[in-house]
Amino acid sequence: MKKIILIQLLCLLSSCNGQDKKTEVKNEQIKAEKKFDIKRFNENKKSGEYIYTDSLGNQITEITTKKGYGRYVSLKNEFNVKFLYHFYSTGILKEEGKVFDGGGFRIGTWNFYDEKGVLTKSIDYDKPFEKYPLEKVLAYMKSRKAELLGMYTRIYRKFDEKEVPMWYISWDAHQRTKDDCITMVNIEIDAQKGEIVKEYHSFFWEYNNPYDKIPAPVIIFDKTKK
Repeated sequence: MKKIILIQLLCLLSSCNGQDKKTEVKNEQIKAEKKFDIKRFNENKKSGEYIYTDSLGNQITEITTKKGYGRYVSLKNEFNVKFLYHFYSTGILKEEGKVFDGGGFRIGTWNFYDEKGVLTKSIDYDKPFEKYPLEKVLAYMKSRKAELLGMYTRIYRKFDEKEVPMWYISWDAHQRTKDDCITMVNIEIDAQKGEIVKEYHSFFWEYNNPYDKIPAPVIIFDKTKK
């Protein structure tokens, strides 16, 4: 009986040690993301940047910045999204979060750290747009058969002059005017109300043509004017 208890105890201890090792490995992986490996970067950089692929298939680009270093992760399974890490010159993490690469704006929650690596604040950049999030914008564009990765497609968001969170999106309608101008569909979305408030068509020459006049924009509807 004593032998059985001893064997069970040894198995339990062995199991616990195994869990500790797994936890240590996981923690080391997390720490690696929170710290910039300056030595590895200097050994592998070419023309000021180091590009490689991680175990998940994401492309990583590391660069030097004015006050430190940057790591940009192109997420394999997310449309036009990058994860950004900015580091102090010491390699300690300064800030981290996602950006929508198609518009260059921050999305989700960003964390900010002091020079000792202590978290000082977190900002949720999606909160003002929660009534009309990015996913809904992309779904709307798909319903309009817009090319999400089109050459002239633009997706941007900001606060207007009245501090209202707004989306500004546009895409090529693939309709040329009689003078061969490209027609762009432009949409403005009030994220506070959660509704589309304006649509208009604008025009431009694919190649500069100083001799011909560009047609004036055509307003389809405008709820911003009362």
